[in-house]
Amino acid sequence: MKVSRRHRPGPYIPFITLADIAWQIIIFFLIASTFAHHYALTVALPTASVSPEKVVGTPIRVEASETSLTVNGMHVPLADLELQLAGLLSGAVSEEQRAVVVVASDDLSFQRNADILYAIQQAGGIVLISEERLTDENRPSSR
Repeated sequence: MKVSRRHRPGPYIPFITLADIAWQIIIFFLIASTFAHHYALTVALPTASVSPEKVVGTPIRVEASETSLTVNGMHVPLADLELQLAGLLSGAVSEEQRAVVVVASDDLSFQRNADILYAIQQAGGIVLISEERLTDENRPSSR
């Protein structure tokens, strides 16, 4: 008795599903990339002046921690920060007059810092200096 082998077809790979997946990935990245433009925080870098006789007045000082926020020594809630700064910057025209110094404590979270910088930007201020203030327990010992 003669036994014959059946002819096995080659493996079939459905390429139409790969094209469908690629199309969905392209659509996802197109949609996701447009969200990045709306929530961007642009911080203007300070510029230097070549004339030393130009004296900068007293800039607005914002001191921030995770629990408190002060503008020139007055406590301000984060929700009212933009309005408070807009009032202080209402007559400011030059970059020197729109200068804002931000002093952050070491417990300030990144999100709260970004919210403060965004409020300064929306009020028309320019962040002149942003520094971190260490509390006594976080300072390195000098031994």
